[in-house]
Amino acid sequence: MAMGLRVVRCWYLYWLLAAAVSFAALFVACSKKASGEDSSADESGTLAAPFVVADHFEPTLWGEAENVVLEANHTEEPRPGDADGKCLRLVYEPGPKRWAAVYWQPRRKAGVRTGKAVSGASKITFWARGGKGGEIIEAKGAGTPAVALLKNSKPMTLSGGWQHFEIELGDADLSEVEGAFGVRWRSLESENPDGLTVFLDEIRYE
Repeated sequence: MAMGLRVVRCWYLYWLLAAAVSFAALFVACSKKASGEDSSADESGTLAAPFVVADHFEPTLWGEAENVVLEANHTEEPRPGDADGKCLRLVYEPGPKRWAAVYWQPRRKAGVRTGKAVSGASKITFWARGGKGGEIIEAKGAGTPAVALLKNSKPMTLSGGWQHFEIELGDADLSEVEGAFGVRWRSLESENPDGLTVFLDEIRYE
């Protein structure tokens, strides 16, 4: 009888220990998810392409930020073939500076944005369309925010339908990407005189 009791106790302790280990593993996994750790990063913390920019970077506004409205999960007139049927919609009304931009930067951790290393990427791809067609924007790939928004941007004219664009990264330094992607526009007599509406989707490093 005593031997049987000891066996029962051993099995009870075994299952109790197993349950504790499982709970601890679940707690660690949930903590990582809650803290926003990058699930696609390798052991060195590098983001390995391909990946979607919005999974690791967040849009920030520049220039006349107060004149821009961002809608991250717009669902009207989705891109054909889009799995989730959502895109980013931005609306801009011109102010005295007559320019603004949206730039994807690393999420803040303890109030600080830290650049991310990226490996295996040769280009950035994305989908875009204008609200009416004829909107002129400038797109730029990886870099430091101030430089990337003001230099070497690629101007493009949007149509009213979805178009697929690519930006070759060339010899861009991806060891510490502070800005993953940027879109900048101006409101002049010759381009976007009344402001603009732009839709963006599936911005990816490939």
